[in-house]
Amino acid sequence: KELISQYLVLSLAAMAGIKASVDPLDHGVDLTLKEVRKFFYKDKVRYMNSGKSIDIQLKCTTEKSVTQKNDAVSFDLEVKNYNDMVERQRSGELIPLCLIVVILPENPELWFESTFEKLILSAKRLWYMPDGNAPLSDNKQKIRIHLPTKQTVSPAFFATIFEHLLPNQLKI
Repeated sequence: KELISQYLVLSLAAMAGIKASVDPLDHGVDLTLKEVRKFFYKDKVRYMNSGKSIDIQLKCTTEKSVTQKNDAVSFDLEVKNYNDMVERQRSGELIPLCLIVVILPENPELWFESTFEKLILSAKRLWYMPDGNAPLSDNKQKIRIHLPTKQTVSPAFFATIFEHLLPNQLKI
């Protein structure tokens, strides 16, 4: 499940023109995304990192581990992961941390449909970041978070991630 979620997010980010890298030392970060800017130099297209980045924590689960009610999915997240996101939002000095939850069907046979022409992955994909005023949790193990279903992870999400989630980072 971990690799499925990783490759899914890497693929969606690539479709949006976002540079994504896997962090070999896991300090609560599975991927780092960097915004790439296109510019012209001597009539040639060039690409350069813009200076904006965001870290991603991935969680992959199945439908029985979440609860969907109305327009939100409830997910029990480890307190450590939640507090890491809150601390990064508060600090203003650390790279922000965004959670992406990938939810697969309960039956693994339904995860993929593969033909010569297509590879279809059945997975719900939602993102979550606490706001800057969110309190740290005193819970011992888990905290229930609510991910609005409108916060779907797609190429469109990645195309706007830096404008919507990183208002205070360097703007070029």
